[in-house]
Amino acid sequence: MVFQRFSCALIASVVLLLSHCAFSQDTQQRQAAANAYDRGSAAFLAEDYETAARWFETAHNLAPAPSALLQAARAHQAAGNGTRAATLALQLTQEFGGAAAHAGGTLLGELEPQFGRVDVECDGCAVQVDGELAPYTSVFVTPDAAHEIVLGFSTGDVERSATVGAGQRIRIEAEAPAAPEPAAATVTPAPRTAEGAEPPPPERVERGGLPPALFAIALIGTVGAGATLVWSGLNVRSENDDYERAVEEGRFEDAQRLLDDGQSGETRTNALIGVTAGLGVLTIVFAAVTDWGGDDDDDRAGLGPGLIPSVGAQSGGGSLGLAGSF
Repeated sequence: MVFQRFSCALIASVVLLLSHCAFSQDTQQRQAAANAYDRGSAAFLAEDYETAARWFETAHNLAPAPSALLQAARAHQAAGNGTRAATLALQLTQEFGGAAAHAGGTLLGELEPQFGRVDVECDGCAVQVDGELAPYTSVFVTPDAAHEIVLGFSTGDVERSATVGAGQRIRIEAEAPAAPEPAAATVTPAPRTAEGAEPPPPERVERGGLPPALFAIALIGTVGAGATLVWSGLNVRSENDDYERAVEEGRFEDAQRLLDDGQSGETRTNALIGVTAGLGVLTIVFAAVTDWGGDDDDDRAGLGPGLIPSVGAQSGGGSLGLAGSF
């Protein structure tokens, strides 16, 4: 019961911490998106359209909004990047409504006859056109030229080549490639006994319940994952502060790099949330099915009820271990 109460308290603390970190990250992302939008507006007024387009797309990636996407399309058009402008205008008409979608449709009507259109149909793939990641599953390309289309799946890539005329439209369909088959397990035959030799004694049948060591290992894993999760959340917050400073100082390349690092850190943090929660549930299950009574042999092996996890703090970090009688 002591172990179960400790595990439940640990999981509850981690969940509360994750909720606070997620809310803080969401607020910081919206603020960073607003800063990026302001930078894009300033660059647009200064007729630096390439820079304006990058900032508007950054703002939309941080906090999706039709206004940022429309401004990004207009900036790309002004910069002479018509294929990207048409692609973003198409995305705007299909994902949003209202005045912004109407404006996107007007822009799309101007640009669509000038380029070829490639519609990609796949389940959860990432689309690359000529080595550049596409912002949407439908993309516009320069007409009458061969383009390399790469569809990235978790199990591998599918490559296609497409040539489209101006005002024309083609569709590419693809399914994820099959995952590689796991290597066959090697089966080692049981050793043969010599004639007349005594057969090995039958294996000892353990009584029901898991050994306490499994619970202790799961508990250590839960605490370790929780500590890593806390570090990851704080690291993402620090990177976001650095990104905001780079935005305020106009260091665009550093800001983009910090944004990419922050998004990778956020993905890592989200993965750690699942790992920590899963380990916590596993720890509780182990606590419920563990044979806490044990026997003399288990006690001598360090698996009996004398096995107790210990947590300690010291300068430069903490410690987590097991203590028991042997």
